[in-house]
Amino acid sequence: MIIYEKNIEALNFYYYHRTDNIWSIISMYIKSGTNVTAEYSLTCFKPLDVCKAEASFNANTYKKDDTVNFKITESGYLSDNKIQNLANAELRLGIAGWDLLLKGKVNLQLSDIGFTSYK
Repeated sequence: MIIYEKNIEALNFYYYHRTDNIWSIISMYIKSGTNVTAEYSLTCFKPLDVCKAEASFNANTYKKDDTVNFKITESGYLSDNKIQNLANAELRLGIAGWDLLLKGKVNLQLSDIGFTSYK
């Protein structure tokens, strides 16, 4: 899902993934220029665990297989390395889906909104 907030001229991108015992959400926020803020949240239900992480990166230099350094703000039994890997995998999936959504709905690409290195 992509939401444009006209009053603050910002794009909000949301990707949601759910299995029986795990829910994850990655959101990406672009307000101005090419600075991107990403937030990741993972909830495991068996056993109960919540992980959260956030990152900032430059859309101009982001490439399809890049790894973004997420700052872990909340974690339980998952290791920091596992959270980093999960957050980056979900970000890559989200970005690929958002690129397809933009192409299919408004005939734009991520490169049109600042992701000039994304290929």
